[in-house]
Amino acid sequence: MRLKKVFAGALAAAMLVCAVAVPAFAAEEVEQENCLTSSYVQMNIPYADFYKAAGVDNASEIDAVTSATKNKTRAGNLAAGSYHVNADGTDITGVSFPVKVLTPWALKNAKQVTDADSYDITVTLKGKESTTTYTGADALFENESYAYYKLSETPAYYITASYNLLSGK
Repeated sequence: MRLKKVFAGALAAAMLVCAVAVPAFAAEEVEQENCLTSSYVQMNIPYADFYKAAGVDNASEIDAVTSATKNKTRAGNLAAGSYHVNADGTDITGVSFPVKVLTPWALKNAKQVTDADSYDITVTLKGKESTTTYTGADALFENESYAYYKLSETPAYYITASYNLLSGK
């Protein structure tokens, strides 16, 4: 009887380990089997697409950020982690987020931002004019949707991009 309990406990432990370990290695296995080389980028993702990918219903109706003034939209310290496409400050388009890309060719139609990219944004907040220079990855702040910056290290958190061969998106 004791042997049956030990065996049952060992079997249960093995099943638990397998159930947890398989998903952790599955992505790496798929990459190796298909000769994929993943890379990590910081990417501008529109709010609707970001939340839709996370399974949020009615994602197109989400208004993630609002502001009474156009200056807040363009002030990096007030809208950190977001980006906008309109230089006039009329919107905050989405989130700039780390992404694991399994197929580098999936980025061929997206704009790559590099360390050579730089621009200044001048805003007036509380009566004081302030100019901020955005360079490299920070230059995603006022850039188009799906623009990206290649990261040199694996980020602590990220989402994995999917690519639809039929639509090219």
